[in-house]
This record gives sequence, C-alpha cells and structure tokens, in this order.
Amino acid sequence: MDNTTIRLSNVSNKSANFTYKRAIVTIQFMNGTTFVAEPRRFSLNAAAKFGRRVFDTGQWKGFPLEGIDIATVRALGSRLREFAINGS
Repeated sequence: MDNTTIRLSNVSNKSANFTYKRAIVTIQFMNGTTFVAEPRRFSLNAAAKFGRRVFDTGQWKGFPLEGIDIATVRALGSRLREFAINGS
C-alpha cells in the first residue's frame, strides 16, 4: 500500500491523503486532524481520467474544502492522475 499526503494551503492545515491499495485509489480530505466528507474511491482508470478532467477544467464538483484556489485544485487533479498511473 502506498500513501501520500498533499497540503492544500500554506495558511491552514487542509490536506488530501491519497492511498493506493489493490488497484483502488482512495482520497481522504482533512482539515487539520479532522476528516472532511466521506473518502472518495476510484479504480486506477477512473482516477486517471477524473484527475485529468480536474486538471483540464479546474473544477471538482462537490469539492469538500472551502477556500482552496483553482490552481491548487488543478494541481491536485494532476497529482491524482499521476498517483493512479504510477502508484506513488
């Protein structure tokens, strides 16, 4: 199982935690030590496609954290795609 955490803001403790296990990518959003919303689970193919779409559009419908700029959301989409393709 691979795991990585991405900090989403320099001024707060908002983050996204990616986990890869048995061909499933799970994203858990956190605000400090508190989980925000339910984890999102994707197959590798779905994670790569969704990540690409988020990167291309800068939009993530139902994004669970407020105050995150579009550039950061796009970078998160790119990282999701990379994580799905490379597993880390």
